[in-house]
Amino acid sequence: MSDTPPGRFGTYLQAAIDRHPRWTTGTDLAKAAGVSQGNVSRYLRGESRVSVENARLIATAIRRPLLEVLVAADILTPEEAHQQETAPGLDSLDDRELLQELDRRLAHRNPMRPPTAAEIAANPSRYSVGRKRSKANEGDALRAVGGDERA
Repeated sequence: MSDTPPGRFGTYLQAAIDRHPRWTTGTDLAKAAGVSQGNVSRYLRGESRVSVENARLIATAIRRPLLEVLVAADILTPEEAHQQETAPGLDSLDDRELLQELDRRLAHRNPMRPPTAAEIAANPSRYSVGRKRSKANEGDALRAVGGDERA
């Protein structure tokens, strides 16, 4: 964390209070956030560091992202707030790990399957191959896949 003036978070909170259409004091923010009025007063004066839990409550009350509030409170640096988890490079994986990663990535995909009789009946032109089907041979195709109960 960087060395910041003790009142930086207080300045941030005061700006949030000033932007709110109905808030005029720290007491209004304290009530909306569910944080003690004494704590908010100390935050505004730069006399106390906010806890992560109170930062979360304040972020909700002022309708700002939690990460933004944590950076303003100097709990996180801007760099920490923008970190993204990175996957290991594929070059660093052995064959077993590479296969596991491939399985993980492909697990959500649907396996290839033939269309159901209902899908064919709903959109016969999508499943026709080569020649245009007549009503007579369309019925044959449905019976072949078990979709025509009249056979």
